[in-house]
Amino acid sequence: MLPQFVFCYRDPDNKDVLLTSYILVLGTYRLAYAINWIERAYKERFFYISGPLGLGILLLFLGDFLLYKIKHKSFISSLVLRIGKDTPG
Repeated sequence: MLPQFVFCYRDPDNKDVLLTSYILVLGTYRLAYAINWIERAYKERFFYISGPLGLGILLLFLGDFLLYKIKHKSFISSLVLRIGKDTPG
């Protein structure tokens, strides 16, 4: 989802409803997947560090994106834009 965040942070005046909806739907899907992972970890007693780590990163980015869209403030946009600048394309 990082490319979508970079795109949104680079163009703050973009009012594209489709892109915002896509990010929110994809974020919700991944959040539901994470909830399923938590349930399985609890019921089946298994643990992989990638699960909680990925969930934490997702929640950080998705929460920041929602804050950015609602309040026009972002705590990690400068970091995301720096990462986006360094990637080819």
